[in-house]
Amino acid sequence: MLLQLWESMGYNPYPALRSLGLERPRSKRDMHLLSSSSRGHLCDKVADQHHEPLLGLKTGAKTVQRDVGVIGFAALTGETVGASLRVAARYIRLISDICDLAIVNRGDLTDLVFDVRSTPYVSRHQIEALLAGIVCFDLYTMSGEPVFIKMELNYPSPCDPERYRDVIGMPVKFDAPEIKLSLRTLMLGERLHTADAISHQMHLVLVEQKYKQLSCSKRRLASQVKQRIDANLKRGELSTLEQIADEYNMSPRVLQGTLAGEGTSFRHIRENVWLDTSKQMLSSGVDVQTVSQYLGYNDASAFYRAFKRWTGKTPSEYKR
Repeated sequence: MLLQLWESMGYNPYPALRSLGLERPRSKRDMHLLSSSSRGHLCDKVADQHHEPLLGLKTGAKTVQRDVGVIGFAALTGETVGASLRVAARYIRLISDICDLAIVNRGDLTDLVFDVRSTPYVSRHQIEALLAGIVCFDLYTMSGEPVFIKMELNYPSPCDPERYRDVIGMPVKFDAPEIKLSLRTLMLGERLHTADAISHQMHLVLVEQKYKQLSCSKRRLASQVKQRIDANLKRGELSTLEQIADEYNMSPRVLQGTLAGEGTSFRHIRENVWLDTSKQMLSSGVDVQTVSQYLGYNDASAFYRAFKRWTGKTPSEYKR
């Protein structure tokens, strides 16, 4: 768990957590359910409070030492460096939800290009932790022989670039056009000392299963929340954020963060349920006053305004 990792590195993350108004996660799952932007702001706060501009790099290196995981074993047991990197590129979402990864052959050099997603906020510490993790992981698979020869970052250096080089073991270029790690193309064919064909195939099956489960779960929570709100409404209950969060054993903040990570919000989901319900009722001939009361509006004019905002039409215009 990230907070415990920071503690083992001598950093106290809890003042930063409180300053952001975030609840202390009760489990690894709670930490995972924090939105990417919340985790990014938390990284920034911890780094600032401890005056540590290299928090991301150091965190990435430590993460690899402590927790390889099933995707790590799939990459670890591949036959070559190239096979290992292809696993990372294919299943990057199991490692991080902040970017996509492409392997680009450019003649003598091959680049791992990281395309940071357009999430509300991504900290440079998150980016650097991911890159450092990959660098240190591949260093291990090659028994200490460096795989990458250069790192490029598309933002200014926050401190002396030589400090980056000391930690990561290679030149780091800042203000570059893209975020990438470069290696010599010939290195792709180098055999890993950890190669194991049988174990590799077994772990690839496990990783693929986990990848499919992740893809489903990314859609599942928003869908489940919508179904729960709809079911409650049919029983005459108007769902609140706090009520739904409690039903899923989450804090309201974690629920909101999780839905934000799926590109939606509790309010948006609830209003979609109300819109679908109001359309069905109006189409069935139910009068506007009854519909507005059913959806919890004390004033029919408030429902009129909401329906107009949702559809561009008034309820009366829709009925016609």
